[in-house]
Amino acid sequence: MRECMPGPRAKVRSFTVAGRFGGDEASLPIWGGEGIRNMSELGEADQPAPDDTGEIRTDLACQRCGYNLRGLNATGLCPECGTPISLSLRKDLLCYAEPEYVKGLARGCRRILTGVTMLLACIILVPLASAGVSSLRRDETMGALLAWLGVSLAIGAVLMGILGFVHGVWLITRPQPQVFTTLKRDTARRLVRIYLLVAIIGKALSYSIEALGPPPRVMAAVELLGIGISVFGVIGMAAYFMYLSKLCRRVSMTSRGRYSKMPGHAKALAYAFAFALGWLVFLSAVEAIWYWGPVLLDPTGPPGGPFAAPSPMLLGWQAVTWGCITGAASLALLILFLVAARLHYRLRAALTREAAQAVEHWDEASAEART
Repeated sequence: MRECMPGPRAKVRSFTVAGRFGGDEASLPIWGGEGIRNMSELGEADQPAPDDTGEIRTDLACQRCGYNLRGLNATGLCPECGTPISLSLRKDLLCYAEPEYVKGLARGCRRILTGVTMLLACIILVPLASAGVSSLRRDETMGALLAWLGVSLAIGAVLMGILGFVHGVWLITRPQPQVFTTLKRDTARRLVRIYLLVAIIGKALSYSIEALGPPPRVMAAVELLGIGISVFGVIGMAAYFMYLSKLCRRVSMTSRGRYSKMPGHAKALAYAFAFALGWLVFLSAVEAIWYWGPVLLDPTGPPGGPFAAPSPMLLGWQAVTWGCITGAASLALLILFLVAARLHYRLRAALTREAAQAVEHWDEASAEART
């Protein structure tokens, strides 16, 4: 544990999982670096545990207000906010974290699944609906009305799906209230949130500039900016699944076989998505630089420079990249997407259960501390 400033209001900047609860040794299974292990297996150096009299001898922050609980009895209450001190000894486990925080994580996972489901439904149903409208329309007026209605519903569903997905990611990456972790431990979560903001601002700026019809040199700069955002997106995607891997390790699983591989699956998805998306971004960057690069050097020339007109070299390059390599990468992304959806589905069930257990633990600890 890092040292903190002395005094009753010192804030602990980092902590480890406690191995004791109310003076009694706990046997609740947690995630370890080598799989599931019991808290009783942790060494004393890793446990900010109370001594034989129940007094806390090391710096320990209250998980609700950050008050330094050193010198207090583990069976009492935080003098600042009234939270049972025993809960702060296990705050690295979600089932002992603040219930509203865990409920927010579960709600975010549900929003992600709902948004992805709506997007998939649009991708599958819109072409089928378009084909059905084309075959059923009998006059131009009715056909135009049905087409307008279908496009409006599709756009609305896509927007709702995107907003639901973004809101879900924002909820699931929310920081735990008043838990003081180091920047190194919190980097992945911060990167995901920063990328969401950068992507939203970048897309809005790109669409606005394209609608104004700017000169070719401005369009070239916008395209290159989009490449930079895409590169950042690869990093953000990898950071998201690395964050999920850490989040899964905080889930107290009593069943070893069903959920024991979730942290490893999330970390594997981080590397796999980084490779597949990175390859697609690389191909897009090569094509964008090939097409828009000459404009930056010669603003008077057309986009594409010497390759503005179709040529066998250009057509061959596009056929190889988008016909073979891009198709393989897209297929890999589809498989990874299905695996990620399954991971989120299982994580949603686990977080829902953790939220219910957190409510029970906080109620029990509050009742015991006040008796």
